[in-house]
Amino acid sequence: CGGNRFTMLPPKLGTLTNLVELDLGNSKLRTPPTEVVSKGTAATLEYLARMYDSKSSLTLDLSGMDIQSMPVDGIETTGLTRLALSNNLLKNVPWEVTDMTSLTELWIDKNHLDVLPAVIGSLAGLRALNLNHNNLHSLPVSIGDLEKLQVLHVSHNDLESIPESVGDLSALTDLRLNNNSLTVLPLELGLLTGLSMIALHNNPLVSPPKEIIERGERETIHYLNTYTQSRTTFELDLANLRLSEFPSQLLELQDLRRLSLQDNAITNLSPNIGQMAKLTELYLQRNNMLTLPEELGRLNAVTTLDLSQNRLSELPPAIGGCVSVVNFRAYSNRLSEIPAAVGSMPGLRELLLGNNSLTYVHPAVGNCGEMQHLDLSHNRLSTLHASISNCRLISRLEVSDNLFTTVPPVVCTLTALTDLRFEKNHLTVLTPLMGNLVELRMLDVSNNKLPTIPRTIGNLTALLELHANDNIIDSLPPSLKDLFSLQRLNLATNKLKVFQAEAADLTSLKRLSLSSNELVSLPPEMGNMSALKELLLDGNQLSTVPTSVGRLTELEILNLDGNRLSLLPPELAGMTALQELWLHDNQLSVVPEGVADLTNLCVLTLSNNQLTNIPVALTRLKSLNEVWLKDNQLRAHPFRQGNMPNLNVLLVDMGVQVI
Repeated sequence: CGGNRFTMLPPKLGTLTNLVELDLGNSKLRTPPTEVVSKGTAATLEYLARMYDSKSSLTLDLSGMDIQSMPVDGIETTGLTRLALSNNLLKNVPWEVTDMTSLTELWIDKNHLDVLPAVIGSLAGLRALNLNHNNLHSLPVSIGDLEKLQVLHVSHNDLESIPESVGDLSALTDLRLNNNSLTVLPLELGLLTGLSMIALHNNPLVSPPKEIIERGERETIHYLNTYTQSRTTFELDLANLRLSEFPSQLLELQDLRRLSLQDNAITNLSPNIGQMAKLTELYLQRNNMLTLPEELGRLNAVTTLDLSQNRLSELPPAIGGCVSVVNFRAYSNRLSEIPAAVGSMPGLRELLLGNNSLTYVHPAVGNCGEMQHLDLSHNRLSTLHASISNCRLISRLEVSDNLFTTVPPVVCTLTALTDLRFEKNHLTVLTPLMGNLVELRMLDVSNNKLPTIPRTIGNLTALLELHANDNIIDSLPPSLKDLFSLQRLNLATNKLKVFQAEAADLTSLKRLSLSSNELVSLPPEMGNMSALKELLLDGNQLSTVPTSVGRLTELEILNLDGNRLSLLPPELAGMTALQELWLHDNQLSVVPEGVADLTNLCVLTLSNNQLTNIPVALTRLKSLNEVWLKDNQLRAHPFRQGNMPNLNVLLVDMGVQVI
């Protein structure tokens, strides 16, 4: 055939498998191209055979043929569904490809492409596009027009960015972007929720942060999806992602209203936070921040600002620019003072500064006339400034675990208080002015050094809970009986020798603790406390219990551990709701009569007494699941697996037996 003027060899020639030599010297062929012909007869026939087969298979595979351009002649573009041009020498995507409108797969990997033409977007039926191992620096925006694309491989290129339009590829399930020069992934990738495979490794990515990338591709897509959703919800939750830096992509979300960055490892808040002017809620708790940028003060729309549980030693004065703050939380830091700037937050209702190192409360706090909740607990305070009296709406004041020796007079001017906590201080007296706080529902003065409770306590008729345990109180005021709303009274660990009969008029009381006092008897009127559910009398010196306790029909827990009881009245059987009866460490020689009638009893402790026998009648208590009998003089007990279906723990001298 040499020396002829053929420009194309017929593809059917490729079926001549026995042809050994084909002389094409001095021909002017375009198909096959010169680079194929120069490789010899076998390569030429292989090329022609592939072209011939494509007419029936609708697949044309010219991979590994070293071609530099697409053949012009001999290709039937109509109906072709798969075109493979992998591992060749192509520098451009052949324009002929864009005429192949039936293509569903296009493989041009391992070539020398540096540009992907915009017309690639016209291949509307394309489902797979492989561009791996080329020299591409970018992808055209039109890539997003390939609505049916399921597989997109562009790894091992020089891509520096990905167009946002990739987010329009809603059918995409497999995306390979590894081994490029990408520093930022577009947020729109987060829209590709159908992705089952995404490769991002070996890119110098800074956004998403490395902490997200390290968690895997699926977490990365979820992270980006969270961003994209925030464009419509205006809320972004990036909590508990181990982030060490403020994510730069946040600056793309200028309309964000709520931002959660809590439970990360952020050490420095970017000054760029000041650009997010529409934020109304900012959550930064539980990070490692040491300082805050002045620019934080530009967030004049923020109503909730949570800086708690960081390592902040000061707040910038500029924070006063956050004039709309309603809820300000900075507890569990290292703050030594409250900045005057707090007084520039006129709408402040909640100020939580507990667990810091505060020794002084700035008078400017008094400017916060809308304040309702002030928490200064776990600090080093010994006084409160009189300006706090201007905060007349405060309903909850927490100053526990400080250095107060007296209740500051200013506290007694806060007549809207419903919850007052002074536990774990050094109080030696309660001022009678406490009686002015008639709206109080909760009063906690436990763990102090109080010897008495003032009689004005009786003015607090709305009080529901009174905690005065762990003091040195040796008597109770008669006015205690006037607390007719009281439901919980804790007087444990004091010096009480008598519980006055008048106190038994507290008929609303549900829980009463008199543990660890010096009581030797109880008044008969105890039976009047008909609402009691829990009565704790352990650690006293009681030798008897009044028969009236049998009227406590609502009682569920009765603890008499550590007393001097040798017997209990049979009226005990009247406590039909009793679930726990604690009689450890007494002087009982027999199980009290009536215990066998407590059909709801679950826990019975009789250890460290003088018992020699356990009545068989106790086996009727089918609700029992825990019995303590250790340190008695028993030789046997009636409890067996067969007769006690719910008994789980039996503590006897032989050890713990699990039935």
